[in-house]
Amino acid sequence: MAKTVDVYMPWMPAGANREVWPIARKQLGELVRVIEKCGWKANVLNPGPVSSVAQGIRTVRDARGSDS
Repeated sequence: MAKTVDVYMPWMPAGANREVWPIARKQLGELVRVIEKCGWKANVLNPGPVSSVAQGIRTVRDARGSDS
């Protein structure tokens, strides 16, 4: 069974999300590709921007990555 890696893109203020997210989305795609190439499974916790700290905490609760 493949191990799982949780991937969380951190929260930024709304203005920064508008500027950074298009670039971060491309980087996320590359990161997932590399994780899977290594034989692991990528669990992307937030495929879009997180709009608040509270939403970030709820998002991280869905983590299910392997512990080793």
